[in-house]
Amino acid sequence: ALMLEKSRLGRHFDFFGDTTRHFGIFPGCGTNIPFSTETSNDGACC
Repeated sequence: ALMLEKSRLGRHFDFFGDTTRHFGIFPGCGTNIPFSTETSNDGACC
């Protein structure tokens, strides 16, 4: 949040609190987990 708040885009967002609490992803805002929890062992990782 601090990186965004201090950037040129910060004026377009509302920031709440003192950054000690992360509110996470809100309902209806993308997926609950932004990555797959399935594992794959079909090749190199890089």
